[in-house]
Parts: sequence; C-alpha cells; structure tokens
Amino acid sequence: MRFDKVWIVARKDMAELRTNKYVLYTLVFMPVIMAVVIPFSFLPVIYTGAFETSGEQVELDLTPSVTFADQKINRTMIVNATIENCTIRSSYIYASRIFNSTLLDTRVNGSELVNVSVVDVSVIRNSNLWNVDVSPSSTTVNCAYVDEDPNDVRIFVDIVLNSMILFFMMIPAVIPTVIASYSFVGEKTNKSLEPLLATPTTDGELLVGKSLSIFIPTMIATFISFVVFTIIIDVGTYPVLGFYPVPTPVWVYSIFVLGPLFAIMSIALNVYVSAKVTDVRASQQFGSLVIMPLVLLMVLAIMGIISLSIGYLLVFTLFVALIDVGIVYLSIKTFKREEILVRWK
Repeated sequence: MRFDKVWIVARKDMAELRTNKYVLYTLVFMPVIMAVVIPFSFLPVIYTGAFETSGEQVELDLTPSVTFADQKINRTMIVNATIENCTIRSSYIYASRIFNSTLLDTRVNGSELVNVSVVDVSVIRNSNLWNVDVSPSSTTVNCAYVDEDPNDVRIFVDIVLNSMILFFMMIPAVIPTVIASYSFVGEKTNKSLEPLLATPTTDGELLVGKSLSIFIPTMIATFISFVVFTIIIDVGTYPVLGFYPVPTPVWVYSIFVLGPLFAIMSIALNVYVSAKVTDVRASQQFGSLVIMPLVLLMVLAIMGIISLSIGYLLVFTLFVALIDVGIVYLSIKTFKREEILVRWK
C-alpha cells in the first residue's frame, strides 16, 4: 500500500469537509453538548451527593481574592483567601476556603474547610467542615459536618462521572455517521466520484484514505471535548471536593482505547453502506446501527448487570474489536470501484 496515495485521498476529503456546513455543524455541535452542557447538568448532582451534612449548612458568602499554597503561615490575619497545603499557626482566618492544611492554635470564622487537621486549642466558628479532624483540645461552634467518609464521596463522584462516559462515547460513534455518509454518496451527488475512482489508486488505498479523512477530525473533536470536559468538571468541583475527579483510569481507557475503536467501527460501517446506497439519508440511517453496541452497554450498566470498571471495559473492548475486524474485512472484500461506476445512475 502506497501511503503517499492514501494521504492524498485523505487530504482531499478533509479539504472538502470544510465546505460542507452540515458536517461542520455536527463536528462542533455534538462536542459542545457533551463537553459543556452535560458537565454543567451533572455538577448539581455531584454537589448534592457530596455535601449531605449532619446539620443545616452555614450560609457563606465566600469570594476568595488571594491564594496561599504550600506555605507556613504564622501570626497572620487572612481574609477572603484560598488556602491550599499550608501549615497555619496562631492566626485568624475569615471568609476563606481551606484545603489539605493543618491549623495550630488558629481561629477560623465563616469559612469552608476540606481535608483539614485542627489542633492546639483552635476554634472554628460558623463554618462548613468536610473531612476535618478536630482534636479534643479544639472547639467547633455552629459548624456543619459532612456525614460521608471521603472515600464514600469519591466513590459517589466516580459513579456519577462514569455514567457520563456512555454519553461521551457518542462522539466517536455518531460523528463518523454524518461524515462517512458523504464519503461516497456525497461525491456521487457532486459528480466527483468518477474522476476519483479513475485515479491510479488501489481499492485498499482509496478506502484507507477516505477512512483516515474521517478518523482524524473525529478523534480531534473527541480529544478536544475531553480536555474541555475535564477542565469544567475539575474547576467546578475542586472547591467543594478538595480533589480533581477526572481523569480517572476508566475515563482515560475509554477515551484513548474504546473511543478509537468506536470510531473505526462507525467509519467502516458507514463507508461500506455509503458505497452501496445512492442517498445520503439512507446511508445515515443504516450507518446509525453502529450505536447499538453502545446502547447495549448502557442498558447493561443501567440494569446493574455490569459496572463501568476496567475489567468489564476490557471484555467490551474485545467485543468491539471483533466487530471492527469483521466490518473492515467485509468492506474490503465487497468494495469494487467498477461496480460503483456501473450501478450509479
């Protein structure tokens, strides 16, 4: 196989994608839904599940304007600050957020504490406490404690986020359905198929080139969506969770292993269908069958038969890979450029 010929076909198709508004809208609209709309709809669920407290939470108006990180602070008054990984002694803190720190002989009022150790006759008033270890010598007044163990909170957050994977996998599964449906039918409609099939490229080079022109923008859209999704989730939840919930091993595996496999399945099936039909809508309807394995996984997860763990995902990966091999083999064996030219009207 001559990869220079493959790349010529791929570049030609990718250049044509930029002129198709319908395809461009799909490349933008679906990633925006999955990377922006879905995370913001799940953030309230994460907040609610992570902060079921033993008492009514204290209403706080926290607007941190300065950040202290990885410092040792002594005899200081701190107001409206974010404090991370610090050791604070003999100080007064008001209207601040404190994460992963140690307080010694310190007074805190109207603040939020996450993963904090309080020792040496410290006093905490009018604050919300999450995973805070208060020594017997210290005092808390009018504070709300979180009931859950931090590990339970992390498990809850993982369950919520893992459920989003099923939605996120729609990107590499659905986008190729739109792009690939134009790979042959679109060129038939534009009367540009005959010159392409007459070029000195083999059937394999033509198929690989067209598949590559779909795979590249699909995975770019998927990876960019994942980055945006990660930023939104981490920035939105860190102030209340005290840790960055994504990416997890399950997410990384899904995006970088299952994502490409779903893209290959969708591309191979849609290119095959597109080469056989003469209408774009018919091509998209047949090509949408690629989401059936994803729907099956979603149903099994909802019913509680399987969990979205690495073990189950490995088995599902093998299942998807076998389907990919079968569809790719079928596409290669049945693709005949002469038949397309003769049958096309």
